[in-house]
Amino acid sequence: MKELLSSHQPALAWILGAALAGGLALGAVQDPEPSLRSKDATERLQALELTIGRGEEDLAKTLHKLLKDKDWEMQLAVVRALGEHGEERSVKTLAKLSHDAPLRRLRLAAAEALGKLDAEEGLKTLSSKLRRDTVMSAMEALTILGPYLQEPKTPSGLSRLLKEEDPHLRAIASGTLIALQRGQRAELLKRFLADPAPAVRARCLEVATRQPLGSQVPAINELLGSPDLSDVVLRRALLASLAGMEAAKKTGTKDLGKLVRELCGAPKESVARRGCLLVEEALGNPAFEDLDWIGRGSARRGRPLPRAAGPATRPAGGSPNGIQGFEFPGAASRLTGCPYPCSAHGRRGLQLGPGTLWGGGIPGGAQGFGRRPGTT
Repeated sequence: MKELLSSHQPALAWILGAALAGGLALGAVQDPEPSLRSKDATERLQALELTIGRGEEDLAKTLHKLLKDKDWEMQLAVVRALGEHGEERSVKTLAKLSHDAPLRRLRLAAAEALGKLDAEEGLKTLSSKLRRDTVMSAMEALTILGPYLQEPKTPSGLSRLLKEEDPHLRAIASGTLIALQRGQRAELLKRFLADPAPAVRARCLEVATRQPLGSQVPAINELLGSPDLSDVVLRRALLASLAGMEAAKKTGTKDLGKLVRELCGAPKESVARRGCLLVEEALGNPAFEDLDWIGRGSARRGRPLPRAAGPATRPAGGSPNGIQGFEFPGAASRLTGCPYPCSAHGRRGLQLGPGTLWGGGIPGGAQGFGRRPGTT
């Protein structure tokens, strides 16, 4: 054994030296402190990730120092980390950033982090900022705080803003109140969706989509049945309705199927077409995977749509997307917007997919709706 070791001493020495060098290099990588002062922002971001992963006791102190970094992506990462690892003094810092940071993305991230750290204290601070120079940014931050609050509260200055003549200011205030008073979602939506200003309705629907509750569905579905809706409001109403049905944690396809039947059965063509648009939005959402109620499955299960409910469907060949053929030519006409119903059109049916619902595949198919799938 001694002879074997002595004969391989040079090789063993090289292996031990390489292992020692590798260990030193690994130690350098595991100590991100020097890289946090690098001139390269990418290196600083990587070092920040390592610093957060190590979870040292003075992590919050380090994060506060890094807030002075001039790179906005670095600041954004630090703000998000403070939401998870911040301390008492971080609340005041995040509250200030949520309404005073130069970038909107940074303000919103600070509000999110503030909600995770201490939403109640954040509410007090931001409520005092509902004055002319910071009112818009403060209301945006308050909207984000809504879901994190244990008890719903309405800042005193918000009631005044709801009476403003400026529709944009009134819109932000309405959305903020909907976010803060989650228990009154249905009543508030019914009130604000009746506002004549499209900006108010659009903003409330946006908040309802991002912070959905099952209680919001009736008010939004009632709006979808209104004959006169701008494209801006309609797009948001479709998304808010689906988000609410998903949040209700019921059988999504059952609720959706009922709404589509009601819309497609409306006497006004512009309303009837919304049933089709609603299905288009639902496709691809895991909450509404079972779309059999609208296509071939409804007949397979022996539950075809009755004529009284509007455009009935029946199988006209397999279709993974759901809608394939319509029993009556008039049904296809009403859903596609084609003013010339014919039996051929009815047999061909409506294929839900790119280039069909949006005017590329069927004459008159929802032209002028304002956007194609996948755009905002």
